[in-house]
Amino acid sequence: MTDEQPPAAARNFIGPEDRRIAQALYRDLESRDVIPRPWSMAEFVSACAEISGRSISLVAQPPDFWQSSDPGDCMTGMMITLPDRHLVLYRSNASIRYQEHQIAHELAHLLFEHNGAGRITDRQIQALFGGLFTSTEAVREALAAHNRAGLSNAQERQAEAFADVLLFNGYQSLDPTVEHTRKLFGFR
Repeated sequence: MTDEQPPAAARNFIGPEDRRIAQALYRDLESRDVIPRPWSMAEFVSACAEISGRSISLVAQPPDFWQSSDPGDCMTGMMITLPDRHLVLYRSNASIRYQEHQIAHELAHLLFEHNGAGRITDRQIQALFGGLFTSTEAVREALAAHNRAGLSNAQERQAEAFADVLLFNGYQSLDPTVEHTRKLFGFR
């Protein structure tokens, strides 16, 4: 048995380095007064739009939009960047707090400036755009440079860690009893 850590690329959990990176982004945003106090997701989305220079539309999608036949595919949110705006798609059937987590996760990709590999299915293109386009492949190619789906594990871990930090701190500003949970997760 060895004490060696697996390489970062082989990990599938949020580790100390992911938390450090997420907390650094959080502190930077906090120092620039981007994080609203008291917490408000709507105000945070507006601040992210200002940072990105594009408007942000939050678009709830029904459960069948997210279903996939691919094993292990459990996507719960997606950001598509268009020339004039970002579309943040999230599950319509999730609890409010989980929806906020999905939105925060997608906004983290934007704030970290992650570049996605693009993994939008024909069915998802059809659901989003209907009969507007005749070729789903043309839509996929057009979105490839702007799509933040299908990211590397490191990018996903960083986005998850940031969403955790953001919402733990945000909800604490609304409910001081969250402090105990924050300490359990190592947040200060």
